[in-house]
Amino acid sequence: AKTLFGKKSGVRVLVNDFDVIARANDKLQTQEHCLDCGISVPRIFSAEEIRLGKLSFPLILKPRYGIGSKGIRIITNDKELKAVLPLQKEEFLQEYIEGTEYSIDTLSDFSGKCLVSCPRERIVVKAGQMVKGRTVARGDLMSWGRDTAEQFGLKGAGCIQVKEKKGRLFLIEVNPRYGTGLSLTVGAGLNLPLLHVKLALDIPLKEQELQFKDDFYMSRYWEEVFLPGEIIKRKED
Repeated sequence: AKTLFGKKSGVRVLVNDFDVIARANDKLQTQEHCLDCGISVPRIFSAEEIRLGKLSFPLILKPRYGIGSKGIRIITNDKELKAVLPLQKEEFLQEYIEGTEYSIDTLSDFSGKCLVSCPRERIVVKAGQMVKGRTVARGDLMSWGRDTAEQFGLKGAGCIQVKEKKGRLFLIEVNPRYGTGLSLTVGAGLNLPLLHVKLALDIPLKEQELQFKDDFYMSRYWEEVFLPGEIIKRKED
């Protein structure tokens, strides 16, 4: 409804186009689009290949529609495979790529041209979210992120997950929104939300605003807060 918001109230809603969001939310659509565009993706095994056992471990079980790591399982042997068969509706088995994992934060203008690409190595991941990572200003990763954002049709914010195996990059997922590790990118000097708003207000972006610190780390941690019971009870009253 972002067009309706603009017409009725003049509000510019900073989200991607509906078809791009629908494509990204559907992992099978994502796979098909990437194959059409020549973007490397892990292989999905057909029902016939599964029936005949024409598989190679490790595998990854995924829901067609999902958030974070919900419903995802790594399968390393026949015993684990038998435990998930037959597959539930909207589940599929895919080749599991073992390698270094990156999230690439991107920002594109409203014509779909990617303006900046910031790769983050996901050093420690819990429940699908990065809790320790670092920025990686590698030219090949940055170019790959820009090209993929444009081929996928992203406008505005994007977060592309990719794995590297033996020098080859495989797209794992496209998030047509800000990633949960965005604070690392902002901390490294690339304030994507601010730049996004500037784009919407037609404020030119300066070259230095599109730079970020290389090999810049972030680590997240839990913090306990202790309060006496009477304070809690007083607030509840």
